[in-house]
Amino acid sequence: MTQPQSLWDIDVLTEAGQSQKISELLQEQWTLVLLFRHAECIECSMLVYELQPMYAQLKQWNVQLLAVGNGPYESLARLRERLSLPASVTVCSDPTLQLHQNLELHSGWTRSFGGRAMMSFISAMIEGHFQTKLLAPNMPQQSGLVLLNPQKERCWQHSSTHLGDIPSAGEIMEQILLHRSGGGE
Repeated sequence: MTQPQSLWDIDVLTEAGQSQKISELLQEQWTLVLLFRHAECIECSMLVYELQPMYAQLKQWNVQLLAVGNGPYESLARLRERLSLPASVTVCSDPTLQLHQNLELHSGWTRSFGGRAMMSFISAMIEGHFQTKLLAPNMPQQSGLVLLNPQKERCWQHSSTHLGDIPSAGEIMEQILLHRSGGGE
């Protein structure tokens, strides 16, 4: 498989259904890339719940949020609405999963439906999160987070090993602070 010249030179679909390179969506600032599983996913709800209290701080720090789904572009409006993503969050989709694969994010049915995944699913439901569709495209694909510096270099990445494996708000903030201050490797 031919790798793109840059990890971010992958075509994605915008909310308007237009093809655009991810690199064109990235601004020259710190960026937190959210790689979602699918528009109806309980884990996406959990991740956004962790991020919501940080929106104002991320804006103050000039950190861009880029949400990448993996369904058809028509699902992006549903993703934005269901998760109450503010207009400041850029939303796009990579239905080919090329970005997910190039970032080596985990995928597999047991990661979505295995024991740890089911325990996380039950815990999330008890906490008030919800999944609005049982089966959706790309169900085995797991999520991830990537922190980019203004030069679009990867500083930190979290790859979910199973449904529900998401970093806490504190972990995310810690990584952003660490790398923005020059303390990251």
